[in-house]
Amino acid sequence: MTEELLSISIPTRNRSIYLKELLESIKINLKELIKAEGCQKVGVYVYDNDSDDSTKEIVDSAGFEICYEKHEKDIGGDPNIFHAYTKPKGKYIWVIGDDELIPPNMLTYLLDLIKKYEPGLIVNKSIEYNTLVKIPHYFKNYKEFCLFAEKNNPHLLIAHSLISANIIRKDCFNKEIALKMIKQNYGHFYGMIDGLYQTDASITFAQAPTLIVRDTRATQDAPEPEYVARLEMNQINYLNWLKNRYDLLSLQPERVNPDYSQRINWFNFKRKPFSFLAGYVYRFLFNLFPFMQPVLKSIINYYRLMRYGEPKC
Repeated sequence: MTEELLSISIPTRNRSIYLKELLESIKINLKELIKAEGCQKVGVYVYDNDSDDSTKEIVDSAGFEICYEKHEKDIGGDPNIFHAYTKPKGKYIWVIGDDELIPPNMLTYLLDLIKKYEPGLIVNKSIEYNTLVKIPHYFKNYKEFCLFAEKNNPHLLIAHSLISANIIRKDCFNKEIALKMIKQNYGHFYGMIDGLYQTDASITFAQAPTLIVRDTRATQDAPEPEYVARLEMNQINYLNWLKNRYDLLSLQPERVNPDYSQRINWFNFKRKPFSFLAGYVYRFLFNLFPFMQPVLKSIINYYRLMRYGEPKC
C-alpha cells in the first residue's frame, strides 16, 4: 500500500464555484504526479462546514478520490480549520483555502522537497507577496528563520500565517496549543510554530511559485471595524508571543505592519511612480467623495478588463 506522504485538506462552506476550480487544479497536478512517480502519494480531503450549495455535487464530480466529511451544523470557520489540520492521515498536511489554486507540476515539486529535506515545515511561494529580500531555501530550525526575518523583513514572520502558505509535518503541529488559541485568529499558527519549537525541525522555502492567491477571491461582506481592530490586536499578541518564545530582542510587534507598508510603498513608487500616484489619487477620491465610488469602480474594472481580461469583483 502506498504511503500517504501529503494530505491536501480543504475547509469550505458555500463556495462551490471556487472549490470546483481548486479541485480542477489539484486534478491536473495529480495526473502529472502519477505520470512522474508512478503512484499518487497524495490524499485529498474536503471538510464541509454545513454548506447548502452544490459543494457535495462538486466533490462527487471531481474525477478523483476525495475523502469528504460534512458537519451536521456550522461549527465556525476556525474550528473547521482545526479539523482540517488534525483529521487527515498524511505525514504532511497542507490546509489550503477553497478559493486558492495550485499551479501545474507543483505537487511533484513539493514531494521532491519533502523527500530531499524532510522538513518540519514547507512555506509556499506566492507571486502576490513581495518579500523585499531573497529568502534562502533552507533553515536548520525556525529560530534561524526568525533571526533572518528580524534582520531583513520582520513582516515575513506574519506573512505566512495564511493557512494555504504552509505545509506542516504532522508531528510538528501542537494540537493542544492550537485548540487553546483557536479564538485568537491565529490558532493554527500558534500550533505550527510551537510544534516547530518543540521539535527543532528544519523549514524549507519553496523557490518556485507553489500557490496562486487569486485577486478575485470569494465574495465576503466588508469586515466590521471592530473585527479589523481585533484582528490587528491578535496579530500583535501573536508577535509578542513569538518574540518571547524565540528571544527576538529587537522585534517591535507594533511596527511590523506599518514598517512593511512604508517599504512596499517606496518600492512601488520607485518601480512605477505613475501607477503608484494614480492609485493614491484613486484611494483619496474613493474615501473622500463616496458619491464618486461607482464611477471609480467602473474605471478600475474597465482598466482590469483591458489589461487582464477580467474585472475586479
